[in-house]
Amino acid sequence: MVTLMIFECRTIRNTNLGSCNIQQIHPRLCAAMGAAWFCPESGDWDAHTDINDSYVCSPDVDHDMSHPLSHYFISSGHNSYLTSDQLLGASGTSTIIMCLERGCRVIELDCYDGDTSDGPICKHGGTATKPVLFKTCIQAIRDHGFKASPYPVIITLENHTDVKNQVDLVNILRKELGSSLFVPPVPSSGKWLSPSELKGMFLIRTNLKKATEELRSVVYISNSSFKGFKAMSELPHVCSSSVDESKINKISGGLSRMATMMAAMGGRNSMDRNAGNVGNRSSMGRKSKSDRGDRDSGGARDSDTGEKRSASGHHIYHADSLQEVYMYTQKHLMRVYPAGWRMESGNYDPMRAWRLGASIVALNWQGSDKGIWTNEGMFRQNGGCGYIRKPQWMLEGAAENEDLPSPPARHLAVHVYSACYPQGRSCMCAKDDLLVQVEVKGMPMDNNKFKTQYIQDSGRLVVDKTFMFPTLFPELAVLIFVVKDHDVDKDDALGYFSLPLATLSPGKYKLPILNHDGKPAPNAWLKVGLEWQKGPAGEVEGCVPNPVAAP
Repeated sequence: MVTLMIFECRTIRNTNLGSCNIQQIHPRLCAAMGAAWFCPESGDWDAHTDINDSYVCSPDVDHDMSHPLSHYFISSGHNSYLTSDQLLGASGTSTIIMCLERGCRVIELDCYDGDTSDGPICKHGGTATKPVLFKTCIQAIRDHGFKASPYPVIITLENHTDVKNQVDLVNILRKELGSSLFVPPVPSSGKWLSPSELKGMFLIRTNLKKATEELRSVVYISNSSFKGFKAMSELPHVCSSSVDESKINKISGGLSRMATMMAAMGGRNSMDRNAGNVGNRSSMGRKSKSDRGDRDSGGARDSDTGEKRSASGHHIYHADSLQEVYMYTQKHLMRVYPAGWRMESGNYDPMRAWRLGASIVALNWQGSDKGIWTNEGMFRQNGGCGYIRKPQWMLEGAAENEDLPSPPARHLAVHVYSACYPQGRSCMCAKDDLLVQVEVKGMPMDNNKFKTQYIQDSGRLVVDKTFMFPTLFPELAVLIFVVKDHDVDKDDALGYFSLPLATLSPGKYKLPILNHDGKPAPNAWLKVGLEWQKGPAGEVEGCVPNPVAAP
């Protein structure tokens, strides 16, 4: 009987006779199985059938791309040759191709001596991951590097090869990339070129310590051990340094001092936030509630991440102010990468690194989690080209001895109308206990999230509630919608949609719910309204300040 019903439903769909309605086909079966079995395509339950506009970010590159590379956030990958986990999975080119075609501009390859005449290989050292030829990876980068964006692709080489294999590395780079391989002039100017000047070029980034002269000749971005913000800022030339995500928490005095400054600023005091919100969102020196899962582990490979102290006696990750941090990140390319314990290719919160001005925030694109969704939302702006100019206050603060501006309070009103998430492609299947989590991720004082009540076994959700997000720095904030299946232990994420607040377009939208591959789930959507409000929170009619606070 059930098989027959599925067949009849699919037959009706294939003949274009309208939406499938099980009750019309066999009312007794539908009544016997209860409300958990239904076809959600019918719009009878949705009072907002007039909301059908898609949210479209501008395809235009509208940021000034003529500034030095270090003035931009750059969409970046980590261990890009891996296709699944970091310990046992296979290596290949699928992740490289996927992330490049989604706007990623930094590819990382761990290079080792090959066992055959085919040349060097890429693998995750010290693990059981299967290798892939370096040449194969470079060919994939060449063929897909500029499909999503014309702006430069940075190839980070973690070099573990001997002299002979380094010759092979360089020969492969020169042969496969040809005139698109950027060969830096000699002598170097000591300054970064701009994304505009480097359009269509592949840039090589590596540590020069073990590099041969042949390899050095094609390296544009040299990687140096991190020796402290002040010491690095005083270097006469530009460079790049890598920092393990866990070491971000060692940076003291930055965001904690900023939180203290907030209390003294009238513009921030006017915001309707309980005092605990600022206190919990923390410093880079102390762990906040959201950071407790980020274990302080090792795993640094090409940077000095030991517990060293600078000549002044301070820990090398100590900073007296945000201005000191921004002086460093304005001049140099700071890279942050996942801690060594993330063996399942999970990710940290990239916003923690962007707050410090880090340009290269490397993420594991092999999986799908909130770190990737935040990155995707952030880089939807500026035409999705993979480069975003840092906020002006972040760049000017470094030059004018200012930590942060004091912008006027704004409130983002997010109205969640309804959601639909049919399970599977047929109408005969159990439905999820839908709920929607709405979150803003940005500077610490802007972080907030709410979630709706769930509806049991329906696959559809009517909310009609407004959630308010006081926001001071929308230029460094991402709005994330996550559609979840309620569970007693932990809600399971079914899909998401994220967008940057920097270029928010107010209006009512029917958002696609993206699956874990970043593609729209079939017949799944979320209807929302977005609006900027001025003045104290709660002025919008129907506003719910915190109906269900998300943990």
